[in-house]
Amino acid sequence: MSIQIFDAVQPRSRIGLAEEKPTARIRQRLLRYELYRCDADALAKPGLLLTTAGVLFRQSLKHPRRIVEQLERFAPKLLSHGCLVFVQPVPVVEGSGTEYLRFRHLIVKALDALQLPASGLTDDECRMLGPWFKRTPLTPIVHVMERPDDWQGLLMYLQLHAPGKAATPGPTIAHKDSDGRETVLDDERALLVKRAFWDGSEVRLEQLRNGLSGVNAYRAYLQQGNSVAGSGYPYRYFVKIGPRNKVAAEYLAYRDTALEHLPYHLGPRLRLDRCALGHRCGILVSDYVNGAEPLRDCARDGRAVGAIANLFNVTFRGWHVGALSIDAPLEAHLRTRLPDVVPSFRKPLIDKYGATKTLDQLSGFLVSGNTKPYFVGVIHGDLHATNVLVRGDDAILIDFEKVEPQGPVLRDLACLEGGLFVDGFVGDKRDPASILASVSCLYTSDLLRGDGRITPCHPDDRSAWFFDCVTQIRMQARQFDPAHNQYRLLLASEFLRKSCNKTNFEEHQRDQITRNDSARTNRANMEQTRAMAYIVAEWILTGVPRSEKQEQ
Repeated sequence: MSIQIFDAVQPRSRIGLAEEKPTARIRQRLLRYELYRCDADALAKPGLLLTTAGVLFRQSLKHPRRIVEQLERFAPKLLSHGCLVFVQPVPVVEGSGTEYLRFRHLIVKALDALQLPASGLTDDECRMLGPWFKRTPLTPIVHVMERPDDWQGLLMYLQLHAPGKAATPGPTIAHKDSDGRETVLDDERALLVKRAFWDGSEVRLEQLRNGLSGVNAYRAYLQQGNSVAGSGYPYRYFVKIGPRNKVAAEYLAYRDTALEHLPYHLGPRLRLDRCALGHRCGILVSDYVNGAEPLRDCARDGRAVGAIANLFNVTFRGWHVGALSIDAPLEAHLRTRLPDVVPSFRKPLIDKYGATKTLDQLSGFLVSGNTKPYFVGVIHGDLHATNVLVRGDDAILIDFEKVEPQGPVLRDLACLEGGLFVDGFVGDKRDPASILASVSCLYTSDLLRGDGRITPCHPDDRSAWFFDCVTQIRMQARQFDPAHNQYRLLLASEFLRKSCNKTNFEEHQRDQITRNDSARTNRANMEQTRAMAYIVAEWILTGVPRSEKQEQ
């Protein structure tokens, strides 16, 4: 067990009963807690939820549907304040047949309709819930009790899963969106910030340009209320706020994979004591990585070779040494990652740049073989050019939402090469045809098999940085490519997926453009590099880049 501070004072010392007056018998069972009737009037009292550990909802045999309406009115607010919610279904009555299950199903349907995170359900009941439901054992949560009047069980849950710090009253919040405008967070997100920084007097959030995960990222400056250093200088954090399921998945990946298997200085340090979940949203807090820049920016400046070597030889070492060879066809994995359609708004660009094969044809080429064995291990799952930060020659890994415990090791390398292409050439002054022509020699069959040697282009070529990066990535890939064909297939898969991303980046860019950016609108944009990625995928799968065909 980890070191803990013993404190006889219980900060959350109350338990509520949903619209039910606590009886003397119940008070006797829960002596350690102050009990109260939880209703609209009680919840309106300032500070009550800050000291509430949990609330019990008991289904009545006489009015079994009443609990549905109670959960709808109270549960979301309770979860947002970090309180545990306990639900006691109607107790089993001998000879009731399916009647008891019908009453219990009322509760399950209410959990589904309200999208309340739940535990204590049977496998069949979990299958009744919609696709929103993820079986993650993270609090606060709605726990369905197994037996009626199980007061000992309720106390055990509260002891094992004590609610976190409450916002008492929490810091004042100053929030700026990604364009620098002062805006106000919605109520649940503001409450999450107050819970995360409960010991602060002020927190300033500056939103960063978002990726594609749907989770907002911030640079946070916390002014602590009682600083040991006695300084007025704020402490910097990196904060992510977004949908509960996404935040919960990334929290588990950070805790179980990153913190235990990445070198201390090569991954952001998650502040477990400041992370929190609510009803629909969650917040992650980690120390801010000072003095670092995205690999994309470092690469375009010609300084990425050392960082890429560090990424695969040092940062990923703990993951890669445990990789195992499995006797299974790689194509089975690739089939699960086939894009379903080329976005209609991008297809004209793809055709304009010279595509000759349909998505169905390319997908067929991709999965038609029987390439095995291949290496599997822990993979990042989303290793694009902005999920790696560079400080000196150190490669620092961030964003663990899509970590997979058993994925093709080569997929991370292919994803990074594809990510450097679609992100790195944004802002290039050349037209798309010139960019494609400059890199076409990298995608010949012999080079992709590892049989040839990449010839560096002239240093004054605007694609020289990309040649340097690709040379380093493919050198790392060779040790995990026993069939000399698997990197080619995974690279085509990643380029194809990036070209079929459903985000309309032209609209995204239009929303974010500023006056300072106006002079750059005639340069290559993300929509164009995504369309170009389709052409590269076609080159890889059909064997010879278009420029070589023309020379023949």
